[in-house]
Formats: sequence, structure tokens, C-alpha cells
Amino acid sequence: MISVVTGNNGKYNEIKEVLDKHKIKCKQENIELDEKDNTLEDTALSKARQAFSKIQKPLIVDDSGIFFEGKDEMDAEGVVHPFPGHKAKRAFEELGFDGLIKKAQSKDAEGVIRLCKAYFKCVICFTDGKTTKLFEGIVKGRITDKVYGSSPEGLPYDSIFVPEGYDNVFCLLPPKVAHGLKHRTIATEKFAEWFNGR
Repeated sequence: MISVVTGNNGKYNEIKEVLDKHKIKCKQENIELDEKDNTLEDTALSKARQAFSKIQKPLIVDDSGIFFEGKDEMDAEGVVHPFPGHKAKRAFEELGFDGLIKKAQSKDAEGVIRLCKAYFKCVICFTDGKTTKLFEGIVKGRITDKVYGSSPEGLPYDSIFVPEGYDNVFCLLPPKVAHGLKHRTIATEKFAEWFNGR
């Protein structure tokens, strides 16, 4: 039995669907965890260690973000951070759809507005107290010029992100198609294959 540590039911259901397919039993654990680190990898590792210290059971946690290519920002200390990166939720809360779409835009030499490419990235961390391992999933695509539809899981970026090779945003793709493309699905598949092959 694997504990999937998240308070987000949408995330849990995405992960559970993959684990069920690989015949790995799981259950959801909602535990309050600190998220203070600067990268998805560091945050996932930190959350996994915190969660294991509380429940002492084999578990996975995930951390994910969306990265607007060419839109990195510099903080007060002069450190460059990807935008919005692991702070995707905070960026949406502060800027909303209009602000995010504006941020994704730039003018080319002819003054034509272009929208940036972007990618979703998910890092899943497994630990059982002895073995700790990271698994990564990436899906590339682009940001749209307006909002299309709304995500039933409450994932705002699914309304402004078109995955590579498709014409629709995530939330307007057939659910089975979207699920198969998702960064979290890719990372969970890698974990499941490793876990069953140990």
C-alpha cells in the first residue's frame, strides 16, 4: 500500500488512475506540509521527508509547476527564477488569467505579439524511509491568447495551455486523451514501472 500525500482530490485521482492500472494499491493522506524550497525537486524531497516522519509508511508526494519559456524573473538578491515555475498557484492568485496571458506575450521585431512556449513539469518523490527516489514528467506546449473552458479539477492553467501536437487546451481535450498526456501521469507511470520492477 502506497500513501499518496496530497489534499488535492484532482491530483490524487490522476495518480490513483495510473497506480490502479499497474495494480499498486494506494490511499490518500492529507497532511499539512511546508513548501519553502526553490525547485520542484527540493520541494518534493522535503515534503516526502516531512510526510514520512509523520506517518512512517511508504509514500509518494508530488510537486509540479508550469514554466513560461524566456520569462524568467530576477529577485531582490539578483537570483533568477523561472516564471511561474513552482509558484504557479501563487502567480495565478496574484495575476489571474489576464495577467498570466499578458506575461506570456512579447512583441517581435515587426511589432507582432507572440505568445511564449511553456511546459508543465511534475516531480514525484517516493520514500519508504530507506529508499528515496525522484521521477519526472514533462509536457511541452504553448500559452493561448485567451481562456478556453474551465477545468473540472480546478486547474486554471489547463484553460490556457495547449499541449504540443494538439489544437485544444487541456481542459477541452477528451478526458482520456488529456490524462495520458499529463505531466503527473508521465511521472507516475515512471514511478509505477520502477516500483513494480524492484
